[in-house]
Amino acid sequence: MNKVLALRGLWPFNLALLASLGPLVVFSLNLNRMMVETLAIGIVILFAILLALRFALVLVVRRPAWTDPLLVLVALAGFYNSFFASDSGTPAFWLWLAIFILLIVLVAVSPRARAILPKVTLVFLAIVNALVLVNVVQYEGWSRRAELRAMLDAHYPPLSVGGTGEVTDRPDIYYLVFDRYARADQLASVYEFDNSGFVDALRARGFQVSDGAYGAYQRTAHSLGSTLNLDYLPALVGAPSNDWVPLYERLRAPRLYGFLASEGYRIVTMGSWWEPTRTSSLADSSISYFAVPESLRAMVEGSALLRGLHGLGLDWLDPRRRQCERIKYKFETLADLGSDDRPVFVFAHFLVPHPPFVIDADGRCKTVDETRALSRRDNYIAQLRYTNGAILDLIDGLIARDPEAVIVLQSDEGPWPERYAGDEITDFGGDVTSVDWRTVTSEELREKIAILAAMRLPGRPSAVIADDFSPVNTFRIILREYFGQPLPDLEPRTWVFENDASLWRYRDVGDDLH
Repeated sequence: MNKVLALRGLWPFNLALLASLGPLVVFSLNLNRMMVETLAIGIVILFAILLALRFALVLVVRRPAWTDPLLVLVALAGFYNSFFASDSGTPAFWLWLAIFILLIVLVAVSPRARAILPKVTLVFLAIVNALVLVNVVQYEGWSRRAELRAMLDAHYPPLSVGGTGEVTDRPDIYYLVFDRYARADQLASVYEFDNSGFVDALRARGFQVSDGAYGAYQRTAHSLGSTLNLDYLPALVGAPSNDWVPLYERLRAPRLYGFLASEGYRIVTMGSWWEPTRTSSLADSSISYFAVPESLRAMVEGSALLRGLHGLGLDWLDPRRRQCERIKYKFETLADLGSDDRPVFVFAHFLVPHPPFVIDADGRCKTVDETRALSRRDNYIAQLRYTNGAILDLIDGLIARDPEAVIVLQSDEGPWPERYAGDEITDFGGDVTSVDWRTVTSEELREKIAILAAMRLPGRPSAVIADDFSPVNTFRIILREYFGQPLPDLEPRTWVFENDASLWRYRDVGDDLH
């Protein structure tokens, strides 16, 4: 038994290098958007999976000399795009297939091949890992990241604690973000959809709805980051930077969470597959559904393994199915999320009606073919209709359970103008194209910035949500009304970063929206 389970020879190193290669490649291609911890977690998880597969395979077959090289070959072919990256039937596909079959045959029939292959794969994996690491080390953004973090820390000092009332008087707070949910007037003008029934239903349930709300920024990280940190983002002085990581870090650990934790709140986050809201270091619990680290998700979604499972009719790893089920899971879990003896703050980030378009108005998961048969407008409106019904059911349940709950419904940004939309059916994270926001029309800018904004503030009839509401004031209002914090509203402003080379330089576009 010990001989069977032992990690013999070079195979432990091969498995380690194999586990590091995929996440490292994804990391190297997203150095300005992926945190180092995401890379590390991805490597550890993949190594654990490969190690478990190795032990299971050896226990069944009981021939490590065969199974160890076969495991590496199958993992290389299944996980990495360099194998079978071409569409089936092309010359490149058949070439890789022939090489793969030849190697398997050699392992099966030739002791010499079984002896040589560990050395060959070790050298190959070591060289490829080293080449990728060189690219990582040479990333010019490393030198500026500390400066960006320091700038954010100085701009967002901890909020002062204290105020009026006891902790037991604090309401439960639900901050529900529905990504790319367009404002009612934009739904009417761009999508020819009347959303007044939903807006009226919110008002009937005690919500104030801003008819002229604009987001503070045109992208999620900037928009949510400013909301959860209760202030606009600082602008960089000096050379431009396209480094998103400090924004992501601040979004996962905003100063609002620190304040609420000091006030005795239990903090619960419900993120999505998008890495910055997948977890939070300051939350008491982070609830997710099949939301794996991005360093693994991006690798698996483009892998031959996934295409092979699709070919066999197996969709349990299909990202579209996971996304459809994730949407419904989050609504269901929120409805059943009870509070303990502490007040609770819940942040839920719903990637709906955000693409990819995966769900019908009645909550049925759609196939790719069904989605492609519909127009972009019809797919978006179907997801919006589902979202509207699920929201009303959810808030009815929350209010019935806790009539004093504070509930915030917002979108961080509107849909992308159609001419800038990419693949909104199958692509996750790549559904948009590069945009120079200096060249968009006023109508396109308004479509992107005009957002849903509704707040339910029980027991505070004097709190009024302005028609030109900005989400940067969301928690300034709540902390002022319920915690006695001296936080006046900031002037509503809308900023855009002009392109991906200047994420920290912003242009005020307020005049362009009116």
